[in-house]
Amino acid sequence: MNRPRLLSSAPAALAILCGLTALMVLRQVGSTALAYPDADRLLLDGVFMLDFMRELPLWPPSRVYDFTASYYAQYPGLSIGYKPVFFPTVEAFFNAVLGISQASSRLALLFFALIAVVAFFDLVRERFGVATAFWSAALLISLPAVAKWGWYTMTELPTLAMVLLSGWLFRRYLRSSNHLYLYGTAVAFGLACWTKQVAVFAVLWLLLEAIFAGRLLWMLRQMQTYIAAGLALVLLVPLLVVTLWLGDQNIAQSIGRIAKLVPTEPAAQSVPGGGRSATGEGVSASPQQQADRQQADGGELGARAGSAEQPGIIAQRWPLAFEQLARNGLPPWTLALAALGALLALVRRDGRVRYFVLLAIAVYLFFGLLLGQARDRDYIYWLPAFALFAVLPFFYLSERWSAARVQYAAAGVLAAIVLSHVALSYARQPSFSQGYDIAAGLVASQTQSPTLMVDAYNNGYFTYFVRQYDEDRELFVLRADKLLSSSGMYAGERAQDVEQRLESKEDIGALMDRFGVQFIVVESESPLPLPIHDLLREYLQSDRFRLAATIPIRTNRGPLRGQDLLVYENLELKTPEGGVLELPIPIVGQTIRVPYKPKAVPVDGATAE
Repeated sequence: MNRPRLLSSAPAALAILCGLTALMVLRQVGSTALAYPDADRLLLDGVFMLDFMRELPLWPPSRVYDFTASYYAQYPGLSIGYKPVFFPTVEAFFNAVLGISQASSRLALLFFALIAVVAFFDLVRERFGVATAFWSAALLISLPAVAKWGWYTMTELPTLAMVLLSGWLFRRYLRSSNHLYLYGTAVAFGLACWTKQVAVFAVLWLLLEAIFAGRLLWMLRQMQTYIAAGLALVLLVPLLVVTLWLGDQNIAQSIGRIAKLVPTEPAAQSVPGGGRSATGEGVSASPQQQADRQQADGGELGARAGSAEQPGIIAQRWPLAFEQLARNGLPPWTLALAALGALLALVRRDGRVRYFVLLAIAVYLFFGLLLGQARDRDYIYWLPAFALFAVLPFFYLSERWSAARVQYAAAGVLAAIVLSHVALSYARQPSFSQGYDIAAGLVASQTQSPTLMVDAYNNGYFTYFVRQYDEDRELFVLRADKLLSSSGMYAGERAQDVEQRLESKEDIGALMDRFGVQFIVVESESPLPLPIHDLLREYLQSDRFRLAATIPIRTNRGPLRGQDLLVYENLELKTPEGGVLELPIPIVGQTIRVPYKPKAVPVDGATAE
């Protein structure tokens, strides 16, 4: 494709792409309000890895588990185990250099986004030249379905980056026969799976390419192939062991299968005077509120049901998926261009597109046929192929007509498409919930006790902010949905493995006395429709407590609309007695028991059943 002179230079094209990537990924980078299901868990995972690297509790090996369980007991918002540790480890380095903040984690996301863009750019460049590579990468990173994963601390962009890096290294190996590239492929693939387990689909992509390139038998005769396979296994076996150890439900969650939630008995029908708000007024959910709750995100160790921000599971067994692709991936005009480009490549029998077609096939085989389901976020993995297809009509046009005016016209149309993607991305309001950082800062700065209690649908962000303010790691966050009740995950009126652990106000008071709770932070509505959560709010209105602050929640997230964060102070504060924190975690089939010492971080000796 002939091109304007600026785009004949790969460094210049990459510089522009880096700027565009930063524009798309770093939207509202300084905001503490952006929120999305699972992102709060991954934020805290990054802080956990920083604290882990500072202490290095590696010997004896049991200290690794003890440290992790104790950390979870202190800041119960981790997804370590359910989610692999590579991205949180990179987050940790950014937190170490720049300080613990959401902005630091967002910059870690930018790092991976740049890897994805550069790897994809070079994969296209070696087949179609700099200009086509530039426009393909620009279309990809500007897509709303890609850019939005840079607004929240999620693993979709890092996983895509590591998959594309694996693909780039593998192509280098096939071209050069340099086995260092093969070893690099093994490492990159292993790290992709340590970013998100579903990255295992990349092995299908690489295997298909080896077959269609006619190099599979040659590779099987090379000793270095088996060394590389062994290297990948060394990386993957520990991940497999941890995933299997944590149980069937964790395995399902790890590959994106969301368990079915069942209705729970409404609190208002279970407790005399139940179903009441923190102000004592009767709560009767409107149809819209019920719909919001049923789309709510909630869960254990980062597990979430479908949410207002996340459409959730796509229908079993993908059809050709163009309707879903239009809804979850490409605007209609870009999808139309992609379909035209794919058709032209087929008619012309253009073998240069094979690697990208195989990528789309591998994604379809893994998510559509093997797993039989997909979430909207899973479409990101085949979007690079469609981004290239959308540029191909202009590439073929340029090959046929090389006049400068044709080149500039094509560049103008492609620039307009990129700008349309940027406009669509910025027209979409990010999901946000503001107020949790304020509440966490308030109680962390004023508490005289090491223990806080929170009963909130958005408890993960509150816990993260408490750790951010708790520089000496002296505070404990007691989650009411762990101690008053427990569940594998919940979403409004639905839940899984739900269990009520306390029964009365006296039980709640005894729990607060035992651990010396001074401040209690609750959302004005119960996060779970269980009697004990409404009973807690009723109890907090007694003379034993003082309403210290009311913080309005500014949000566009359905389950939190119209709510406040209420901060109560316990006026009958008792000296913590210590004892054992017992935290059931149904999603991984474990119950963590951690010795608790007042005015200190948890000690070693955590056990699990």
